[in-house]
Amino acid sequence: RGATAEQLLEHLGKGNVYDSVAQAWQAAIDAAQPEDTVLVCGSFHTVAHVMEVIDAGRIGGE
Repeated sequence: RGATAEQLLEHLGKGNVYDSVAQAWQAAIDAAQPEDTVLVCGSFHTVAHVMEVIDAGRIGGE
C-alpha cells in the first residue's frame, strides 16, 4: 500500500507509469485491439474515475 508506482514497477519489471488514471486509461485503450477487453482494477476511486472519463467521452460525442 505504501509503495510508489515507480517502486512497484521495479518489482514487476515490465509496465508503464502514468501521471493520472485518465492517462493510463487512454494508453490502455490506444494499445488495445478491437477484440481486446480492458479491465480496470484497483480502488473504488480508481474505477470510478475511469467511469467518469468514459461517461465524459459519451457526453462529448466520442
